Amino acid sequence: MKSTKLMVALVVLVTIFMIGCKGKSAKELIVKKWKISDISGNGAKDLTDSIKKILYTTATMEFTKEGKYITTDPQSGTNTGSYTLSADGKTLISNNEGSTVKDSLDIVELSATKFIVSNKKEDVKIVFEAK
Repeated sequence: MKSTKLMVALVVLVTIFMIGCKGKSAKELIVKKWKISDISGNGAKDLTDSIKKILYTTATMEFTKEGKYITTDPQSGTNTGSYTLSADGKTLISNNEGSTVKDSLDIVELSATKFIVSNKKEDVKIVFEAK
């Protein structure tokens, strides 16, 4: 009898926990400031270790809930633009301010603390961590 009551209580607690921990959507998760923690692939082969170190310590990308982004890095300074996410949250489409060209990146992973994108055409993968 005690084990049945304990099992029912456990099921109720797990159910409440699962309902309360509803996962955030990609649109909610992306909104924050990110810093680069790794760049890899053929598209990054020309980046020296010293350049990578500078990027890892100074480059950031921030996404706002209004669909804007701001990138900062020592080589190109600050850039702004707009972004959208695909309905399934697996593609990031960005448009640099003043440009008509849209860039598309595959979202490999997006969580509260990690954001990984890849560009198969350029063969580059970029890992960001929440700042």
